Order: sequence, then structure tokens, then C-alpha cells
Amino acid sequence: MRTIRVVSPAPRALWSSVFTSDPDALPSQSPEWTDAVCTRSPWRDASRLYVLENGRRIVFPMTRVGAGHILCGVVSPRRGWGFGGIIADGGVTPSDIAQVSEDLAGTDALRFRVRPNPLHTEMWDKFVPEFPRVRKVSHVVDLQGGPEAIHARFGRSAKKGIAAAEKNGVRVETVPGVALLGTFFTLARKSRASWAQRQHEPVWLAQTRGRLRDSESKWYRIAGSLGPRFEVSVAWQEDRPVAAGIVLHGPNAHGSRAAWDPGLRKICAPHLLNWVVLQNACAKGARWFHMGESATAGAAQFKEFLGARRVEYDEIDYERMPISGANTFIRSTVKRMVRFEESADPALGFFGTPKSPKCQLSDQV
Repeated sequence: MRTIRVVSPAPRALWSSVFTSDPDALPSQSPEWTDAVCTRSPWRDASRLYVLENGRRIVFPMTRVGAGHILCGVVSPRRGWGFGGIIADGGVTPSDIAQVSEDLAGTDALRFRVRPNPLHTEMWDKFVPEFPRVRKVSHVVDLQGGPEAIHARFGRSAKKGIAAAEKNGVRVETVPGVALLGTFFTLARKSRASWAQRQHEPVWLAQTRGRLRDSESKWYRIAGSLGPRFEVSVAWQEDRPVAAGIVLHGPNAHGSRAAWDPGLRKICAPHLLNWVVLQNACAKGARWFHMGESATAGAAQFKEFLGARRVEYDEIDYERMPISGANTFIRSTVKRMVRFEESADPALGFFGTPKSPKCQLSDQV
């Protein structure tokens, strides 16, 4: 179908209507998410609404930073801000990708990057094929069939971990909004300190990078924008927090961030916490639960124990100047100097541990 109208930025009411009608839409593709991205930052809304001659509507959530149309970067979404790509009335089709590809193939932006919904990876092969791709791995849980079907797909170690956590007196509390966000960040700082020590990185440097990349103010902005669709779940042993996760809700759920107390890993709180948030997502009517990128084999294995499906997808990353190459060279040089050993930051993905520990029952920890 021929495009008859393109509007940018996309009108919010129409964008919201498309978002709620797309069965695969993710919270990071909502207009409220873009509000959080652009609040108190140099990034600006560059979303595009496409209206086809048959009335079908497509929205491409994007943000831009920089001057003019050439000295700028256009991304969907910003690095560290979830998944982007297009949404459409009734769900995305290959022809929708073709429409958008035709419009954006001639972009003159300094950089153009898209991190699409992993479930749409094959359709995105048609998007400006000459743009470079970077292969990524994500994990997604199929929620069809409800909690019983999900639990049946758990691996033996996941079921044992859930039972061990319950016997160790772990309970999970879930609250919409920011009430438990401070508890999450307390655990995130503990996670980063342990992670830094394993990778021969100065703890102060890891904490500084964590604050810059995933600041508390960022997540308070997101919570304010999403309202009740933003939830924090905390696993407690008595009155002590042992694990926590941030889950974003929409037509589908995204387990966006997780953290835990490294000294209390053997009580298996992450297993029970994951089980509870999956049940919560089912109760809210979600079709899929996205667990995010899996940067290590340990992270992938843990998610697969919980019935998650491995999905390989391509991140589209085009740049007219080799900015990322220079950045990668500098980062690699610094890592070699500090004898850095690569593994996933535990406060970035949703409960993929660098090494899944054996769970133990305990009277005290």
C-alpha cells in the first residue's frame, strides 16, 4: 500500500491508539517512554506516523540528538533504553517494514540505529539491507497457556530453585510506582561491586559507570511517565531485601533490570522472583515476557531454565563516520590495562547470572 501521509513527531493520541492495537508492542515503544527519554536531556522526539492509503497506521518511535538533519544521531531507542522499531495497527507486517525502509533509506543523519523487537527479526532483514547489522541474542518467555503452562516448561533446576527459595523463607512483594525503587538501587550497588571485583575493575569506576548509564533519576522519570505500568518486585528474607527487579508493562511485559545481594545468592531468591513476575505478567494479559539481551552464556542458561526461548536478532547500526570503531578501540585498550574479564553486568539484564549458583537451604545467611 502507498503511504499518503507522514507526520513527525507522531501525534500522541494516534500513537497511543496504534500502541494499544499492536499485540507485539513493548513498553519502550509507547509515547510515554519517549517522554521519559526526552525529559531533561538533549534528545528530542523524532517519531514518525505513516498513514497508508487504506487507512492503516504505522508509528516509528525515534529520538534524535545533535544539530540539523546531518550532524545528528537518530536512534530507536537510545542505548540502554530497551527495544524500538515500528508498531502498527493490528501488528507489524513485512510490507510495513518495506514502507518505512523506503522512507528512511536516504537518511543523511550522522548515525542511525535501530534495536527492533527481537520477535520481528526476519521482517527487519528487509529494512535498508545495505545498513550494517550487529548480531544480538535475547530471550523471550511465551506466556500463552498461563502460569501452569509456563511452570511446566521450567527446567528442573528452576523448579528446585523456587522450592528452595520458598523453604528459605523468601517472599516477593510487587508494588507499582517508585515505592520500592530505592531498595532496587541498594541491591544494584551491591551487584556492581561484586561484578567489578570479578572483572578486575576498580569498584569506584564500575559504580560511576553505573550511575551514568542507569541513574536513579532516569528510572524515576520512567516511573513517572509510565505510571502504574511500572512495577518493582522485591524478594525479601524476613525484613532483608535479597533480590529485586524492574518490570515494565504494556501489551507485553519487559523485565528490564534486576539486582541481588551477591552474598545471599545460595538462597535462590532470583528463581522465585522470576516466577512471581511471570505470573504477574499473565495476570495483566501479556502475551510475551521479554527478558532482554543475554550477553553471556551464563545469562542465557539461567533464562532458558525458566522456559525462555533464545532469539537471535540484528541491531541495525549505520554511521557515516567510524565513531563506534574509535570508541571500541579506546574501551578495549582500557580493559586490557585493567585485566578486565568480560561478563554481564547483573544490574542490566533480567536475572541472567554470570554463573548460576547451586541453591542451598539455610536457617540463617
